[in-house]
Amino acid sequence: MIRSGTFFGVQTGRFWVGEIGVERQSKQLKIKKPNTQALFFALNYDIDNSVIGSDIGYWFKTSNLGFSYGLKGVLKSDFSSFKYGFAPTIGYKVLQLHVTTGYQFLLPNRRSDSFDLNYLFLSVKFLLVNDLDIKKKRKKN
Repeated sequence: MIRSGTFFGVQTGRFWVGEIGVERQSKQLKIKKPNTQALFFALNYDIDNSVIGSDIGYWFKTSNLGFSYGLKGVLKSDFSSFKYGFAPTIGYKVLQLHVTTGYQFLLPNRRSDSFDLNYLFLSVKFLLVNDLDIKKKRKKN
């Protein structure tokens, strides 16, 4: 089963950050331990600090009730300088609601970068499914 759509979310840590993005999920159609994987791209904005960011990442889940594990590449800017890096995540997904937490390991591009952002974060996202495709594998006889 392949689902794709737009998600909306909020991230919190030291600051509140709004998120919007697109995600494509692939899930096995089995009752016992179906694997789910997803690719996503997100834009986020921190109004308090005027920091804009983009994330691109991947997560997977190995059962219906288990945790999700992911990794995302991160780029943040305060419109005069930027920081980039990665963030490992762990989360829990129920239906279309996905709650994740992680830590952003970021490198500045200059020594004078001093804008604040969420290094340790908690994120809540809701996916609006725009496209659903179910493919069945045919058995060869």
